[in-house]
Amino acid sequence: MEDKKFCFKCGKEIEPDAEFCPYCGAKQTIEESTSVNTNGTTTTEKKSPKKRWYKRWWIWIIAVVIILLILSSIGNFFSPDPKDVASDIKTTLQQDNAVDVVSVKADKSTGTIKVKVKETKAIEQLYEGYPAGFKALQRDLVNSSKKYANKKNDDFDLSYIQLMKPGTSHKILLAVDKGKIKYTALDN
Repeated sequence: MEDKKFCFKCGKEIEPDAEFCPYCGAKQTIEESTSVNTNGTTTTEKKSPKKRWYKRWWIWIIAVVIILLILSSIGNFFSPDPKDVASDIKTTLQQDNAVDVVSVKADKSTGTIKVKVKETKAIEQLYEGYPAGFKALQRDLVNSSKKYANKKNDDFDLSYIQLMKPGTSHKILLAVDKGKIKYTALDN
């Protein structure tokens, strides 16, 4: 009496000598191994085929984890450089506003982008109560902040932009973070 045989694909019981499963049609491959006993007789053993490597669930989990790690490291590799962000903001301000930008720098001590401008008509009018020029500057800084809101950098919050009062290094006219105004001189 032979042992029971099961289809390696669908798992249903089939005839021991069946080449194909009558239920799912899968070809039943059988590996035979011949061995010689110590008394000189030969025996043949039939083995069920091994499960293919790609049908093992744990291999797929490991593959997905490796792919996710690779993708996350690529994302960190291509994060914008704070100097490039500062240069982009400076270009935007010089093109769209009537302000003379002295510098736009990534400040390592605060982890922010600091914008310094000269005393211009837009700034003077702000102090005189006519903020139209300043509002245009504010709009551009808010848009720049939104642009970099989801960009990551280890040392800097690239979306935190501070507009410094001309001639000072500590007086802030405008602070924007992730596209939202945190402080504006218009409120004073």
